[in-house]
Amino acid sequence: MAPETVQDDGDFEVERVEDIRNKDGETQYLVKWKGYSALENSWVAETDFNETEVIEEFWAKRAANIAQPE
Repeated sequence: MAPETVQDDGDFEVERVEDIRNKDGETQYLVKWKGYSALENSWVAETDFNETEVIEEFWAKRAANIAQPE
């Protein structure tokens, strides 16, 4: 399986998606970049992802957390 990357001037490898927001009608994900500290996390438009696997993992983890009884 190829690493998850995001389109830019160069491709950067995504470690995981941390959060989601909607800004000006555009879905964006807060990305933790592989090899960088959390201080370098940044919001990336959904359309800029080369692959959707990390987004799918984010939603699966989120659904599992919601399904957990307190």
